[in-house]
Amino acid sequence: MEHHNKELSKRVGQQVARVQNPDKTLPSATAVNETETSFGYELDVTVNLTSAGDVDKLRNILDNQSYPIIISQQVEITQINITTDINECDLDPCGLNSTCSNTIGSYNCSCWKGYAPTNTSISISTSNPCIDINECDWDPCGLNSNCSNTIGNYNCSCWTGYSPTNSSLPISSSNPCKGPATLYKFEIEVGTLDADQVKTELSALDLPVPLSEDTEISQINITTVCYSNSSGYRCVCEEQYAWPHENCITYGACDDSSGGTCGCINGLPREGQLCQRDMNECDLDPCGLNSTCSNTIGSYNCSCWKGYAPRNTSLSISTSNPCIGPATLYKFEIEVGTLDADQVKTELSALDLPVPLSEDTEISQINITTVCNSNSSGYRCVCEEQYAWPHENCITYGACDDSSGGTCGCINGLPREGQLCQRGKYGS
Repeated sequence: MEHHNKELSKRVGQQVARVQNPDKTLPSATAVNETETSFGYELDVTVNLTSAGDVDKLRNILDNQSYPIIISQQVEITQINITTDINECDLDPCGLNSTCSNTIGSYNCSCWKGYAPTNTSISISTSNPCIDINECDWDPCGLNSNCSNTIGNYNCSCWTGYSPTNSSLPISSSNPCKGPATLYKFEIEVGTLDADQVKTELSALDLPVPLSEDTEISQINITTVCYSNSSGYRCVCEEQYAWPHENCITYGACDDSSGGTCGCINGLPREGQLCQRDMNECDLDPCGLNSTCSNTIGSYNCSCWKGYAPRNTSLSISTSNPCIGPATLYKFEIEVGTLDADQVKTELSALDLPVPLSEDTEISQINITTVCNSNSSGYRCVCEEQYAWPHENCITYGACDDSSGGTCGCINGLPREGQLCQRGKYGS
């Protein structure tokens, strides 16, 4: 700071010298005294200080001066005003998630992209900082899309089966998601097989989409074909269509009926009746679990999967008589304290098993691992076949048979904490 002060004095002195000897001749001191005229000179001196602390030091030095300051016998400095701009942004006045821009004598605060002031009616500051805004509230993604808010931004994604109108541009309200091409299917009655005539009749209908000369008829499904013969009329249904039961009875079926329906009748039904589409009963899942449903005209067939059979073989397969698989064998390894089968069943019933146990449960096998009995010297615990005591038990309690590979089949004691013989990986 001392250097800057000396530099200031030096530069002021230079300015004074230039004032005392300007290019244009000024009145001399004698002339001033004679006319009693005084001259005031205002000097602008630039001091390059980058630290606010240095400016404060300079201000303190100047504040402690007494005025006027005599530069020479002819010049006095009566006042010094410091107008140095301070970078207010060094004090971080704007708070979080913002940008501070310094200006002469002031500063500006602006929020980062995707952020806004906590209170938009007052200026941004540390007490009114910028916070993340939920851009999804503005519906920026457009139709048929999902908007996910993120910190300072958002993401757009199309619904399943939809894609952006222009796949090279981001999803937005001006580039929304669109669905796949729509297929319209109509069932109407026409009296001709000529495609142009069909198109003409279609154009006269009230349809949800306009038809023009460019409309393409990709398929025509015929439901009923009637023709005359020597005995009158015969009306035959096309595939997947049938006459209802009452028509088969009224006009007489000319083919084998199925489930009360038929595919051919001997007559021309009144009021323009046509064959009716066969309902796919399998859509209602009538066969139940573990089965296959096959639709037929007016009915359906159920069959069990390979290896499965109806629960009641004397009844038809259905949701109330579903197909069941072969009997399942469950194998558990648990510790019980008795050889009584009923007691074992009672203990099993108290366990949390994946299948319920009842009085009909059959215990097909019990494997015993360890048998302990008391004798005159205490207890002796013997392992069953394919089981053995580990080495540490043989040492701790003493082996009462020949040990093999560090293990033994008998110990002279009752192991603590209910220890039992272990499977033969410890044996020879």
